[in-house]
Amino acid sequence: MIGLALPTALLAQEENNYSITGEVKDEGIKEVYISYLSGHGVQTDSAKVINRVYSLTGRIPAGMVVSLSTVGPDDLPTPDRLAAVFAWPGLFGSVGHRFSG
Repeated sequence: MIGLALPTALLAQEENNYSITGEVKDEGIKEVYISYLSGHGVQTDSAKVINRVYSLTGRIPAGMVVSLSTVGPDDLPTPDRLAAVFAWPGLFGSVGHRFSG
């Protein structure tokens, strides 16, 4: 049974349809989080910050406002640690907002 389920799961995976790259001012920031609302509730993903640059890739169902933050999903970000971005399937670009400490 497991042998049959694995190929089905692999076929169900779809390619990423967005990529957001940005820069942080504070070298102490180690991760950036993206959150958005879907039919399954709030979805959150994260990316490691390397040399003050992060890159988030994934799949969203439609165009929507997503939030980018430098604090985890269980914390309330301050305005300097939060950015709202309109993302859509096919978005492959950079975010002009630079997060600070």
